[in-house]
Amino acid sequence: MNLEVDGQQWIWNNELNQLVEGLLKQQAREQEERINLIECEVMNKYIIIHGIKEETQETEPSPVKKVTDVIQSLGIPKKDYEYSKNQKTNI
Repeated sequence: MNLEVDGQQWIWNNELNQLVEGLLKQQAREQEERINLIECEVMNKYIIIHGIKEETQETEPSPVKKVTDVIQSLGIPKKDYEYSKNQKTNI
């Protein structure tokens, strides 16, 4: 799409695409930061509530593996969390 202003043509597509791409990347970074903050808060609360258990021969799932379950228990559907988490790698 070309835009003519004062007799000059401006190629609008490239600038518009760069702007949209920049905004999408910024949103992805902000979303990733929010997800990281949620994960940190969840892990801190999990550690405070359950403590850190030393690994024994009967290994229990580590707190890291339970983050999605804890996030789900906070009312965030797992599918939304997984979708958001996967989106940050697609951009």
